[in-house]
Amino acid sequence: QAVHEAVAALHVTPQMFGAVGDGVADDTEAIQNAINAGTNIYIPSGTYKVSFNTAIEDGSNPAIVVPSNRKIRIAPDAVITCEGVTIERYSFFRLADVENVTIEGGSIIGERTTHTGDTGEWGMGISLAYAHNIKIKDITIKDCWGDGICIGTIDHDPEKICQNIYIDNVVCDNNRRQGISVCGIDGFYLTNCKLTNTNGTAPQAGIDFEPDYSNIPIKNVFVTNLYTYNNVGAGVLIVNNNPCEITITDWLDEHGTNEGDLCTCSFNFTGNESTYGGYVNINNFVSKNNHSSVCRIIGVNADSTPLVINGLTVIEPHVLYAP
Repeated sequence: QAVHEAVAALHVTPQMFGAVGDGVADDTEAIQNAINAGTNIYIPSGTYKVSFNTAIEDGSNPAIVVPSNRKIRIAPDAVITCEGVTIERYSFFRLADVENVTIEGGSIIGERTTHTGDTGEWGMGISLAYAHNIKIKDITIKDCWGDGICIGTIDHDPEKICQNIYIDNVVCDNNRRQGISVCGIDGFYLTNCKLTNTNGTAPQAGIDFEPDYSNIPIKNVFVTNLYTYNNVGAGVLIVNNNPCEITITDWLDEHGTNEGDLCTCSFNFTGNESTYGGYVNINNFVSKNNHSSVCRIIGVNADSTPLVINGLTVIEPHVLYAP
């Protein structure tokens, strides 16, 4: 407690702008004002209810818009949450056309159990678009209508992709569409993460590498010490309609539940007229107690991105292979 009080004394806090942190009062404005006021922000223990701004022109409906050059520390037991909404698209934290931001600590709890609409799949915990040099660490993101984290572009422009995104020790649990979506990236470093219990609307993957369009790259991707568990879709899904560069090292996928079209490791070419390049390397992949196939490879031809798996261990399989 003394450490957290000392940290708060050196940072701007939402309480300076009237935040209550009781889970009843709407603290959106206070949190936004704190983030606007200083470069080092600390959100102390408490439950902070936020609401989404539907007046933003790009339609992203964020609760909190994060500018460049911010470090946001959230107390380990602090929770940021919201009431159920009807809108199809939102994000708790929106980082668009920004650089040099860190978000660490605490929990984001979405509203999938109280959502009042029945359409859409784009309710995000943290959304990034054309963001550079971003660190997200030591945070749990769960129960979102869409993804825990979505990494994308602005206007599907291949010149406006995210670069140098670092995600460490993050848990994405019980989100509806994906744990994490990567829709355009140059420089992605994911370490020590747990992506679990994704269910609700396809693809329902732990992490999905899927470019928005065929001209958008996914390159310089490094995933290390990944744990995926009980995702209805793939633990790792790669929809490769553009040359990609992905290396995954030390990945355990456990207890997949899906018995349909997707599976634990899905490598899926959607196909276009381009010649595929790049690479996908998976090193030390353990598949345990899966009810679906361990690997499914679709649409591969002589020009396809080469897939290499070095060190595959299958433990207690229900199905080893499905065509």
